[in-house]
Amino acid sequence: RDTLKVVFENCTNKRAVELIVVLAGRSSSTNVVLWNELLLLAQHQYCSNAQLVVFPHESGRGPCLNYGAQHASGRILAFLHSDTKLPVQWDSKLVQRMMMMNQQRDPNTVAWAFGFGIQKSAKTQCPGLRAIETTANVRCWLWKLPYGDQCLCMHRSCFDYLGGFPHQCFMEDYELIALLRRRNLLSMVPGPPALCSPRRWQQYGVLYVTYTNSRLVHLYS
Repeated sequence: RDTLKVVFENCTNKRAVELIVVLAGRSSSTNVVLWNELLLLAQHQYCSNAQLVVFPHESGRGPCLNYGAQHASGRILAFLHSDTKLPVQWDSKLVQRMMMMNQQRDPNTVAWAFGFGIQKSAKTQCPGLRAIETTANVRCWLWKLPYGDQCLCMHRSCFDYLGGFPHQCFMEDYELIALLRRRNLLSMVPGPPALCSPRRWQQYGVLYVTYTNSRLVHLYS
C-alpha cells in the first residue's frame, strides 16, 4: 500500500506512468483480491494506468520481472521492488537525466538507477546505516554498480536487446547490471535516492548483512 501511494504521489505526470504489479509466488485468492482492491483505489485516486498480473510459475525473480515487462507498453521500463520508495518527482528527474545525456551527445547511455537510501524512522535503531548508504553511493557513482533496490530503469529496446533479466532466481540484477556496465550503458540519476526497507539490517545487523552480501557476490563470481 505504501509503495503504491508513494509511486503516484511522488509522480509529476501521473497519466504518463503505467503501473504493473506482479504478484509472484504461491499467491492465495485472498492476496489477489486485496491487491486488486488497492489497484482499484489507485486507479480511482490517481490514474487508470494500473493493473495486476499474477506470475503463474515459481522460477524466481528474474523470470517474474520479465513477465511484468511483457505486460508493459511504455518505452521506458522501471523495475521497482515492492519495499522500495521512490523520491519526489522521480519521473521528471529520470526524464531530465535522459535529456541531459542526449544533449551531451552520449547516445550509449540507455539505462539509469537512482541513488541508494534506507528508510529511517524513530523505530529504526540500527547503527551503521549511514555508512552503508555512503559506501553504496560511492560505489554507484564511481563504478556504476547499483543494487536492484535502486529502481533500475532502461529503454525497452535495450532491455529486449540484452534479453531481459537472466532466467534465474538469484543475482538476476547483478547479471543485467554487468551487461550494461560492459557496454557503458548505465548512468545514475542525481538527487534524492530511492529508499529501501531497513528490515534486513534491523534483523541481522549491519556487519552480518554486509559480510553476507560480499561473500555471496564473491562466491557467485
